[in-house]
Amino acid sequence: MSTSHVDEQQVGDSVGSIGKRRRNSSRLFFAAGAALGISVFLPWASIAGIVSSHMSGTGVAVMLLFAAAYGAIGSRAQSGHDSRALCAGAWSLNLVVGLVVFAVYHVLGKTEGIVAPAVGVFVASLGALVGIAATIMLHMTRSSQHIQGNAR
Repeated sequence: MSTSHVDEQQVGDSVGSIGKRRRNSSRLFFAAGAALGISVFLPWASIAGIVSSHMSGTGVAVMLLFAAAYGAIGSRAQSGHDSRALCAGAWSLNLVVGLVVFAVYHVLGKTEGIVAPAVGVFVASLGALVGIAATIMLHMTRSSQHIQGNAR
């Protein structure tokens, strides 16, 4: 009788930890989207350390689209609709955002010091890293749910 009480308590604790992990994951997705949104308004290139350059209109639209996608994933995760497709979409989004930011950094870094990456690139990089952390946390939540479902 006391064994079943302990099992119920452990299940209750794991349900609470899954909820916390899901909530934290969604917050991290929102933070990643906010970082990408903020990076749009910051300079992405510094020319000889004197003049700063911002993104073009298309670049702004693409980054805001990525930020909205992070927000949508965070919203789905917060509402408990975390599925395998959502995790795959989050990993795909992280891959694309990471490649775009890396490509911009790489292109700006090849100009022998005349044109250098500015603060916008670094804020977007931080957003991509936070997105990866959120995806890992979402994946851990899904794994915990699967393990808990098999234990019942």
